[in-house]
Amino acid sequence: MSLLEMRHITRRFDDDTVAVDDLSLSIQPGEFFTLLGPSGCGKTTLLRMIAGFDDPDAGSLLLDGEELAGVPPEQRPVHTVFQSYALFPHMSVAENVAFPLRMASVRRAEREQRTREALEQVRLADFAHRRPDQLSGGQRQRVAVARALVNRPRLLLLDEPLAALDLKMREQMQIELISLQMEVGITFVYVTHDQGEALALSDRLAVMNNGRVEQVGDPSDVYEFPDTRFVADFIGTCNLLDGSVGQSETGLVYLDVPGLGPLGVASDASPRTGAPGTLAVRPEKVRIDARIEPATHENRLEGTVHDQLYLGDVTVYRIEITDGQLVEAMLPNTSARGERFFDFGDQVQLAWRHDAGRLLAD
Repeated sequence: MSLLEMRHITRRFDDDTVAVDDLSLSIQPGEFFTLLGPSGCGKTTLLRMIAGFDDPDAGSLLLDGEELAGVPPEQRPVHTVFQSYALFPHMSVAENVAFPLRMASVRRAEREQRTREALEQVRLADFAHRRPDQLSGGQRQRVAVARALVNRPRLLLLDEPLAALDLKMREQMQIELISLQMEVGITFVYVTHDQGEALALSDRLAVMNNGRVEQVGDPSDVYEFPDTRFVADFIGTCNLLDGSVGQSETGLVYLDVPGLGPLGVASDASPRTGAPGTLAVRPEKVRIDARIEPATHENRLEGTVHDQLYLGDVTVYRIEITDGQLVEAMLPNTSARGERFFDFGDQVQLAWRHDAGRLLAD
């Protein structure tokens, strides 16, 4: 049975804005589940409804099969970690962690025992007497998680807790969160607009757009096999080539792209001839060279280097194919001296396997 089940949840606001629109999701016990989407897509509104800070206008929220409607936030086995961590600066680490137990009038002996246990879970037992300003950003985050764990919740909600950190600290904290979630074993529901963060952290993720779920799956499936144009474009970088369905054969569809001709893409579907469609292919799947030997089961194009973006470990080349149509290709920077492979104006060829692309129906 699912730990958390959302059935046809809808939330509207006074200005007729539909923040969450007939949304259904199931989250399993022990999962690190991420709600991913741009600002305003409804992910934080959904998190607030799970926490009990807001109520749906329609639909059901079930935790362990029990309806959450009417259960106040403080009585739900759910805790939220906010972006600011919300630690009390005048309290020690132990006092911060024990605060929810004090508010619940838990006896002192039990309070102290549960506080020790929570600090041990996040590997901060030796920091119990320090104050928040004596801790690193990662340690403060773990204090916030310990305070959430001290009530022994079934579900931990995290609302963009890494958004205020710089890139290097964020990457360190991602590793911390993965390790921590595996150690404590409870379900995390994580909200972020950062695609890389969602791919790195999640067991599964839901991509949201305009209050709806566009796709649910594990990170590799969502990245490699996007279901919609929005998912392909929102997560990472993707070449999107629009055309109409032409010839088809078993497991292969040719998309007639204006100015580029027929391009093959592996597909289990059999779309109608003439129907609009989009071929999606990631830049890292596209080969680029001065000359590429023809091969079966590949698309080949020729063009001119329009510009390039040096990213340290890789360089992204944008190739003008025809009439301003640009296709991106990515090359690792393997040269010891960092020389560019190609420069502006160079004539190049591109190729990618049919099964490297994805056919998206419009």
